[in-house]
Amino acid sequence: VVQDLTASFNTLAAELETASGDLSWHYPEAEHLRLKSASGDLTLRAEKLQALRLETVSGDVRAEAQAGVAVLKSLSGDISWQGSCAELSLRSTSGDLEAAAETEKAELESKSGDISWLGACDILTLRSVSGDVRGAGSLRSGELSSVSGELSLDLQGVKAQELSCRSTSGDIRLRLPEALAADIQYSSVSGSVSCSRTVSPDGAPGLQVRLQTVSGSIRVL
Repeated sequence: VVQDLTASFNTLAAELETASGDLSWHYPEAEHLRLKSASGDLTLRAEKLQALRLETVSGDVRAEAQAGVAVLKSLSGDISWQGSCAELSLRSTSGDLEAAAETEKAELESKSGDISWLGACDILTLRSVSGDVRGAGSLRSGELSSVSGELSLDLQGVKAQELSCRSTSGDIRLRLPEALAADIQYSSVSGSVSCSRTVSPDGAPGLQVRLQTVSGSIRVL
């Protein structure tokens, strides 16, 4: 256990832990890396990692890396990720989550914090209880959900196959590419609905969209 540590060296595997100090890792390559702190911030810059795990209770987590599997957790701190990853998981109870990434699978989950995602992903899951959820980029399968927060997605590219957006009292806003064929089903009990399209001009089968909110409004562009 150390107070403050900045590491920059060659290693295959490393595990560093601190009670209240910050941890900072700057080295291009490592096979397995784990940084843990109770109240300190965690900062990472790396080019090639097979497995990465960053955990802190109240500190912030910031990572810029290329990794096979990456797990970043903080109870009340904010989490930020930038880079490429096969599987990415960001989780916080009250902190904000932000990811700019190219991934095969990504899961971002926060109870009261806002979620922001930008990039390309095959399977994307964004969940928040009371925070807003915003995304922009390409995906194959996506699920966005929030109880009272707003959902906003600017979908890019034409590879998307299925998309689900669910909110109880928050608004839902979805922007689709003109070239993407889409079958859209939406439901709102007391909110307004505005949908400028249901199927793309060519009428070909494509993206299956399900939008659902109880008291929020729905807008599809």
